[in-house]
Amino acid sequence: MTHSLSALPAAVDGATSRAPAVTRAVALLHLLAASGSIPMGISDLARKLDIPKSSALNLCSALVETGLVRRRSGGFVLGSGLLELGARYLGSVDLASEFQVAANEYEELSGEMCQLALLGSGLDVIYVARQLGERPLRLASEIGGHLPANCTATGMSMLALLRPKELASRLPASGQLETMTQRSISTVEELHNRLEQTRSLGYGIDDEETVTGTVCVAAAFRPSPATGIKGPAAISVTINKAEATPSGWPRSPARPRSSPTGWASRSAPS
Repeated sequence: MTHSLSALPAAVDGATSRAPAVTRAVALLHLLAASGSIPMGISDLARKLDIPKSSALNLCSALVETGLVRRRSGGFVLGSGLLELGARYLGSVDLASEFQVAANEYEELSGEMCQLALLGSGLDVIYVARQLGERPLRLASEIGGHLPANCTATGMSMLALLRPKELASRLPASGQLETMTQRSISTVEELHNRLEQTRSLGYGIDDEETVTGTVCVAAAFRPSPATGIKGPAAISVTINKAEATPSGWPRSPARPRSSPTGWASRSAPS
């Protein structure tokens, strides 16, 4: 379902929304988009949204802090943060298309359950594309869904590429991590040890740490700036645990070759 700017209602009924503040913030962004380069004042925004001026000011202030809105000439216009979000979205779409090509091109990925993931803003991974394999598998991930990076092969491989300072900024002060199975890594200390292993191997491993009965390997890489994606990405292959004999373990997914959309090689942290 698409939403047209011109079709945006003048008033937003927050009572019908599960998250009224979010609904009103989105409506405000649509109003500023429709206004183009002409700044909109608090009074005008409050009237069109049918909310108090104080509420409109609070919304604008919060959006200014996030970079999605900026002040100009006594009013408000869209901020550059929206451009960054848009670039990330477009980059992920192109990357997903390239993933589908790679899944068909590489023998290592043929017939396997493969997934493409990006690293979220915290200690999470976001799955953006998938190729269904020839064998049925139970997965915890969904396209567009998030999972704890410390539980997944994709997350482990991407975290291993981060510089120490960036990695530290993502870790909880408590030292405790979210888990999905009894085999999941549960502490920051365990995570650091696993990441050392991951860097040594060149790929991440999930041995029943996301879903009991499945194992996975993943290789991370850094997309080129042409994709609009600043962080790492990863491709994974998943199989049933019963198939994970020394010869049956999935091989590390091949890293994609360079292409116009900007697949790039793996680089180690420093």
